[in-house]
Amino acid sequence: MLASLALVAAVAAPAKSSNAFLNDFAGSWRCSAKGEPPSLWRIGRVSGSRWARVDWGIRPDGIPSGSAFVGYIPARGIWIYRDFHGGGSYANMHGTRASDGTWTWSGPFYPYSASRGSAPLTGRITWRRSDARHVLRTFASLEHGRLVPHGGDTCTAQ
Repeated sequence: MLASLALVAAVAAPAKSSNAFLNDFAGSWRCSAKGEPPSLWRIGRVSGSRWARVDWGIRPDGIPSGSAFVGYIPARGIWIYRDFHGGGSYANMHGTRASDGTWTWSGPFYPYSASRGSAPLTGRITWRRSDARHVLRTFASLEHGRLVPHGGDTCTAQ
């Protein structure tokens, strides 16, 4: 009996592979930064997969400006965020989730227009739910060994 209860508890316990990122951010969002037009985002599960998909900058015809895939890699013990921009740029970030629900992503960004052999940009992005309807995101880049803030945006649930 005790073994059966332990098995039920183990199955019922939330696993990282269930994608905690989806638990925090799934849905449709309208994101806007000061001085820029708002952008529609959709975050959802990839059907038949443990991955989440983030489509951003969705145009009126439904085509995103870019897509990212988010998932947990158990063998490495890390979350990853692979971001593919429609214009050819790419981000290869890894992240963590703090106990307060703040996600911090860091890693290289490869601008499409960068010259061959140039070093990728390195940045940090944080995502934090400020309340049930809002996500605050902040952006910073690593410059000469120091993180330099570059603003952010606010996303509102749709």
